[in-house]
Amino acid sequence: MARHYQHEPQFGPVLAEIQRIGAVARIVQPLYLAFSRIESLKTLAGVRGN
Repeated sequence: MARHYQHEPQFGPVLAEIQRIGAVARIVQPLYLAFSRIESLKTLAGVRGN
């Protein structure tokens, strides 16, 4: 199957791109969630501090 897709000019790059995006998303999503939590905590702390 892999060889078949490599010889298909339309599907090969698309599948590679989907896999790459998926891998990046798995890395970025938890970082983004952690960042947004930290930012919301900072905002709450700032409001309480004032």
